[in-house]
Amino acid sequence: DLIVNALEKMDDKLANLDTDLVRPTGFRETPKGQEEYQDMETVHASIADLKGQIDQLKSELEAMS
Repeated sequence: DLIVNALEKMDDKLANLDTDLVRPTGFRETPKGQEEYQDMETVHASIADLKGQIDQLKSELEAMS
């Protein structure tokens, strides 16, 4: 009985720590699909940037020829 009570108190304390520290007030988890969409936007932006750099390097190379 003593062990069960101690475990219940520990569970309550862990739940409070979880809500207070890990997920503070106002914290909202991003839906999984939205997270993946943001990652894809980042990848597309990086690709566009790299393509621009490649085009610039090609122009510089042609100018040297």
